[in-house]
Amino acid sequence: MKQFIGCTLLIALMAGCGGEGFYVKKYSEEYARKNLVPVAPVKTYASAKELATEAYDRVDIISVSEYDQLVQSGKPHLLLDVREKKEFEAGAYDNAILLPRGVLEFKIFDPEKWKTVTTSRALPSKKETIVVYCRSGLRSALAADNLQKLGFSDVALIRGGWEQQKKGLAAEASQPVKRDQPPTKIVGQFKSGTEMVAAVKPHCTAITVGDLKAYLAATPSVYLFDLRQPSEFKAGHIDGAILSPRGVFAFQASIPKKWAKVATDRPMPSKTDPIVVYCKKGSRSVLAADALRSLGFTNVRYIEGGWLQYKEGPKPVVDDGGCG
Repeated sequence: MKQFIGCTLLIALMAGCGGEGFYVKKYSEEYARKNLVPVAPVKTYASAKELATEAYDRVDIISVSEYDQLVQSGKPHLLLDVREKKEFEAGAYDNAILLPRGVLEFKIFDPEKWKTVTTSRALPSKKETIVVYCRSGLRSALAADNLQKLGFSDVALIRGGWEQQKKGLAAEASQPVKRDQPPTKIVGQFKSGTEMVAAVKPHCTAITVGDLKAYLAATPSVYLFDLRQPSEFKAGHIDGAILSPRGVFAFQASIPKKWAKVATDRPMPSKTDPIVVYCKKGSRSVLAADALRSLGFTNVRYIEGGWLQYKEGPKPVVDDGGCG
């Protein structure tokens, strides 16, 4: 009789929390993390291009000509080039500040990390006008969307990016961007890049430095990706790692044309191939692992503590103020 009452109370508790029940959901996620079983995403996308296309619906878009008008008006604004350094050096807007998408969420929010950006201007406020651009508009869509989620309320991207600017105003007929409806912005969802990482971390699978060696040895087909900047990779990396900075990683891992630019002879990974990602300390790799999860990749791990932990071995790493 006591067992019957106990079971009845447990079922009532689980059912009384709505839907699957808070207890069931929480237990499932904890079980998945401990047993290296990724939690399925709410929605999956065919490629990072599809992910970026959806982000377009949540951000303001201006044409090259409209940006020129903004400059001519003299209105103060911050122009961010979210491409990689090599792209920036090959050609960029005169007043642009290089801040690759891979480190954007961390450097734009922290005064100390902002000092590593090549600029003498102060850290932007959340109400400041910010314009972002990349090569064609995909990375800038994701960047603008995340800036809004971090509380920046006046953000826009340049349609067509640097490629459109090179083509000139005639190519776009100097037409303003026309949309069927206003963007459905998500503003102020997170207080910092660190909080953004904390929100998705429970849904991703970590592997410790202590377990890494054995896992790599037992999984010869694994793809090991270094998501840091080329300069960081050059200064030191894990043997066998493939460089793919976080800003372009999701695109390179899911689009054959983008994968062709990765310095490796291996074929593009399938959605079921084992993948391990790492960055400096773990923040960028968590966001990248979550992006792959949204793209339908089912066998992804991030190295807890990143490159710093790998160098130090299985012991805590002290935050030195650099990018995650």
